[in-house]
Amino acid sequence: MELRLIMGGLRYRGNEKMADLSGFLKEHWEEVAHRTGRAFKFDILNQEDLIYDTGPACRAVVAASMVQPSLVWVFFQDFAVRILS
Repeated sequence: MELRLIMGGLRYRGNEKMADLSGFLKEHWEEVAHRTGRAFKFDILNQEDLIYDTGPACRAVVAASMVQPSLVWVFFQDFAVRILS
């Protein structure tokens, strides 16, 4: 079976500051952590002036897939682990 990684940001080109989203995100991330058993880092929620835009992270995974298609899953997994746990 062939699997393909297709990126789509939940907040692509987002313009909301973390200060406005932190409560919403924390609640949802805690639920994901509970259901999956994965630990999350919540430090980013304290960066109140951060504009929450998932586009750059998605583009990084797409760029990695263009450079070395066979390693895109490894890159994505490593990237996700570094960001979220």
